[in-house]
Amino acid sequence: MQTFNWVAILLLVGAAHGLFLAVTLFNLRRGNGTANRIFALILTVFAISIVLHTLAYTHQHLLQYPHLSKIEPTLLFLFGPLFYFYIKAMTTSTFKLRKQHGLHFIPFLICVAYLTPYYLQSAEAKIRHILADHG
Repeated sequence: MQTFNWVAILLLVGAAHGLFLAVTLFNLRRGNGTANRIFALILTVFAISIVLHTLAYTHQHLLQYPHLSKIEPTLLFLFGPLFYFYIKAMTTSTFKLRKQHGLHFIPFLICVAYLTPYYLQSAEAKIRHILADHG
């Protein structure tokens, strides 16, 4: 099993840097505010994904926090719509997020619904599943 090493530390430093940039962008008061907020959300999701990937990379830590397992795959479904909205916000001066834009997040919701039975399992059941997956 893999433990924390220099690669894991670099990944976590990168995630912290991404969160710092996201907070900075979110609080920026000049420029395209909609695009800045969407990109801040992209950076936040990416940073969370890096942290979860690092936990999976260092198997023993995922065993300490089994309820965080299988969250990363759902986050992947957020990147497409968020990047689409970011590009729209950057190229269309009148772009605003509306209710109908929520339809782009249906694959994310389907993935969460599919994994909900796993999320509702006990920590012990998740640990057994993790050990079966990673040997």
